[in-house]
Amino acid sequence: MTNRSTPFSDGGCRHAQIRDNAVTGELTTPQASVMTTSIPYSSGWRLTVDGRPTATTVVNEGFVGARLAAGTHRIRLTYRTPGLIGGLILTIVGLVVWLGEMSWWHWRHPQAKTRATKSKSDA
Repeated sequence: MTNRSTPFSDGGCRHAQIRDNAVTGELTTPQASVMTTSIPYSSGWRLTVDGRPTATTVVNEGFVGARLAAGTHRIRLTYRTPGLIGGLILTIVGLVVWLGEMSWWHWRHPQAKTRATKSKSDA
């Protein structure tokens, strides 16, 4: 197999659309090749070729690419920030624990609340 490069941009892609976190288009390759993009590589990029998940690879020392068979393909690249879901879950858990601790503290120390109110009325 000869490694040919098929650029996603520079006229290689037809019907290209860029929206929010997705890039879509149609790409025709006369023979098996490596699709190259000018999108910096990150583990957050997901590629589907003709509706099937396809592995991405680093091309040209730092850009998103993938191997393609010969033919016309519908390409869809989508991006999701790595760790976003895990970070959101940990944030929610942390807030729940903090609210629980604050509620427990107020339940166990009702005098502190009464003293604070009493000292404000004395002033």
